[in-house]
Amino acid sequence: MFHKSKEATLRRMYLHRLCISRNIGHVYGFIDPHTIQGVGNSVNEVQTALEASRRLNSRKGRVKWIIPMSRMQVGSYECGYYVMLHMLNIVSAVILEMWDERFANPEPFSSEEIDEVRTRWASYFLEMTQSINDT
Repeated sequence: MFHKSKEATLRRMYLHRLCISRNIGHVYGFIDPHTIQGVGNSVNEVQTALEASRRLNSRKGRVKWIIPMSRMQVGSYECGYYVMLHMLNIVSAVILEMWDERFANPEPFSSEEIDEVRTRWASYFLEMTQSINDT
């Protein structure tokens, strides 16, 4: 059985590689929620860390935190495919503005949308598993 934290890491890797392939790797970052859980105010803690990094790297800009409404899975609120589909939609559309308009739909994703992201994720998972086994 594959450990959930490794699966979550592979999901973030998939989205990161998708961003790189679309030349938008500098726009989005994916943070493991478990690494920031329990640190108090996560937004402030992460912002402080990013500002310290920016000072060291002499980069300008401040991270703009956006907490969009999310579509809920029927009967549950924790589903990796839902999270991945939200992130995939953001990355695929290169969403930088109008967050409230784009994420104002509280309706569940359709089964076709979930099936599509499952298929994409499974293909990537198998590709990564095969490359690990080949080394």
